[in-house]
Amino acid sequence: LIVKKQVANKKCVVYFPSIYPLIGVILVISCILIAIFADKSKDGFWVIVISYIVFICGVMLGIYILLYCGLWQITYNEEFFIYRSMFGRVTKIYYSEIVRIKRRQDVSLYTQKKRYFVDKDAIGSHEFLMVIARKALPSLAHKT
Repeated sequence: LIVKKQVANKKCVVYFPSIYPLIGVILVISCILIAIFADKSKDGFWVIVISYIVFICGVMLGIYILLYCGLWQITYNEEFFIYRSMFGRVTKIYYSEIVRIKRRQDVSLYTQKKRYFVDKDAIGSHEFLMVIARKALPSLAHKT
């Protein structure tokens, strides 16, 4: 709670649209329904096996989408950013702690201890990456 109050001065957030976690929930529910109907089916052994494989894969994917898109978030200001992982772990990182930025499909921010991912498709990610380029590594500001 203290960290959130520190960021509240100028609250800028990077997050996924709320439709993404909803897609995860719909996927999980539909896979559960597939498993229920396959269990009552009299089509044969392989139909039930394939249905359960689809069930397991679909539920795992749905839970991943739900966790990643529902919990992942970056809240930032001019001094530091707060990174919340898909498991809800909250880390406060000062821009001066960033030692490397790797740009590929998404962006990876490296500190001495850990790597943090920034999804380019998340809402507010472009503005956050501009702040990172300006604050963390001034030599990268002209590339962004």
